Amino acid sequence: MRRILRIGIGILLSFSMLFPVAGGVLWNGNYSVVSAAEYTDESTKYVYTVVDNKANIIRYEGDSTDLIIPPAIGGFAVEGIADEAFKENQAVTSVIISEGISTIGISAFQGCENLQSVQIPSTITVWKEDSSYNNSAFEGCTGLTELTLAEDLSVLGQRAFAGCTALEKVRIPSGITSFKDQVFADCTKLAELELAEGIQEMGYQAFINCSALTSVTIPASIESWGLVHTRNANAGTHGCQAFKYCTSLAEIHFTEGLKTLAEFQGVANCPLITEIDVPESVKNISYGFSNCENLKKITLHEGIEEIGESAFSACTALEEIWIPKTVTSISYNTTQNCKSLKAIYILNTTLSMSESLYWRDGAKIYCIAGSAAYKAYKSKMGAKYENQLYTFPEIEGVQVQEYSAVWDDMEHDAVTLTGTREGDEILYRVNGGEFQAEIPSIKEIGSYTVDIDIRRQEEGEAIPQISYFTVKSEVQGKTPVIQLKDMEVKEGEDYEVIPEAFEGDGEIVYNFYEDEALKKQLAGKPTAPGVYYVQGTVEKAGSWAAGKSNVAKIVILGTAPTETPSASPDTTPDSRPAETPGVAPDATPTVTPDVTPSAAPTVAPSTEPIQKPGDSQQVAVKKVTLKKVKSPGKKTMEISWKKAAGVTGYEIWIAQNKKFTKGKKSYIVKTNKTVKKKIKKLNRKTKYYVKVRAYQVVDGKTYHGKFSAVKTVRMK
Repeated sequence: MRRILRIGIGILLSFSMLFPVAGGVLWNGNYSVVSAAEYTDESTKYVYTVVDNKANIIRYEGDSTDLIIPPAIGGFAVEGIADEAFKENQAVTSVIISEGISTIGISAFQGCENLQSVQIPSTITVWKEDSSYNNSAFEGCTGLTELTLAEDLSVLGQRAFAGCTALEKVRIPSGITSFKDQVFADCTKLAELELAEGIQEMGYQAFINCSALTSVTIPASIESWGLVHTRNANAGTHGCQAFKYCTSLAEIHFTEGLKTLAEFQGVANCPLITEIDVPESVKNISYGFSNCENLKKITLHEGIEEIGESAFSACTALEEIWIPKTVTSISYNTTQNCKSLKAIYILNTTLSMSESLYWRDGAKIYCIAGSAAYKAYKSKMGAKYENQLYTFPEIEGVQVQEYSAVWDDMEHDAVTLTGTREGDEILYRVNGGEFQAEIPSIKEIGSYTVDIDIRRQEEGEAIPQISYFTVKSEVQGKTPVIQLKDMEVKEGEDYEVIPEAFEGDGEIVYNFYEDEALKKQLAGKPTAPGVYYVQGTVEKAGSWAAGKSNVAKIVILGTAPTETPSASPDTTPDSRPAETPGVAPDATPTVTPDVTPSAAPTVAPSTEPIQKPGDSQQVAVKKVTLKKVKSPGKKTMEISWKKAAGVTGYEIWIAQNKKFTKGKKSYIVKTNKTVKKKIKKLNRKTKYYVKVRAYQVVDGKTYHGKFSAVKTVRMK
């Protein structure tokens, strides 16, 4: 590939030869040039510089009208397109920027009036900015009709496509996370706009003066509404104003799932926007619709929580506003300068108002009787305005019956309403979820809070009657039955607690105590002689509630000492010859031993430990290796260990301290093939200690191996 080196203008004292190098010119001597070296690629006619082994295209000297900006040139990867590289090039009609290029310079293609088609790759991450933070790469390309933005493109530069007055259709890809100011400002023929789900931010005045737009759908993925750059002169401006002065815009749809309209102010000065429906998912709308001068009606649904500062200020055509009962906070200036406001309806019973909602002469305020809002307004308005404060009339004759029964695997209406009539607007909400028009059904075990809102519009009355109900419904689990029997075992004998009867589901966990009142819990199963007590518990499982057994007694008998006849002089047969009758009187009398004379002499006791039949020392149970303990989800523990050959099963101990005395629980795994155990419903954010041992059953008796090393895990 042929290339030509050009040297910037400079004063050269003398030279013999020069060598082109990346980023400049190397001279054979102590001389240099004033500006960097430029290279021309003869095959493509692109002129470029090289810095840090990366090329930047600075202009084009060919006569082609269809340009492809290559990913590499002259053996160097192309990093970007320099400032003003193609500015006001009236010959070029299409541009394809290759994947791999990351930077577009300031005004790189600005004023290319015959440019019709542009493709931007996903690798563009830098849109260089001037002192006003404008990129203006394609600004004023008045012939541009086709713009293709790669789906994974993440950034659009400030005013990058502003003033592209022939552009009629744009799709903003899902990868956009940074949407700079006024990026499509003044695109006066832009009539079809697609904002893909996945976009996270909307730029400040992104589509201002796009006067051909008639309808816009806002994706649920948007997390923030961009404000003007804080260092710009008009940094005090509030709101995103994305569609300001879009004079043909008549419809704007917010996708359910959108969380915030804080700082939206997107349809300010859009005269055809007269109604707005805010989805239930939106939680905050501060500065949401201020300066929407023609907005007459706005619908806020149950679910919104905060109406922030100046949410509807200067909406001079707004006639009424309903504040749902889910609203917990209203900031000041909410309805300031709403000159046409006739009524404010406040459905929350605990929300206290002061300067938050302005009113005007003749505007009526409706509150729930006895609510905090009613009291606050009554105090604030005084006698002068007391004729503007009202309470909603309550519906009479409506009754609610909650549902409560034991689980039977059937769907049941959560409530039963009586006294309603056709035409009543009834909304239901279970456990704080979204409102629904149909009576909710319940089946799963649990307690439910059911909110019911009823509105009734009487003929000829503008204000509906309103009644609210909050009731409790419940599906109870079936009560398990666990019956334990008293036990009596000998010291040294292993034993297992087995219920006489168990009706239920789940695994029984046994806890042992020193006292019948269950105040002194033991760390594990007792083995020393004494009297103990045991109770079994089972957690809620499936259709069964949690339950406990009776308290059973465990008596462990001590082992009786072995009786061995003592060899003493008084009881051992005399080894001397028997005395003949007629002995001398002074001889020591012989004591007749209290044993049969022919009894065999006693053998001295052995010093070796006695091996009793069934003694645990006769069975060697393998020690288990605990592999892993983790918390894969909330309140859940997963334990795994290595399989031990020849054993019957495993016993798992968990506790909240390393001595296994606090919150200790044990679990039995009844087969040696199972080497995993999932334990649910543990305490969140709690550290647990875990150990495992194997057991083996021989001739009806259970023998245990040594415990594994202890591992710990903290619950999610």
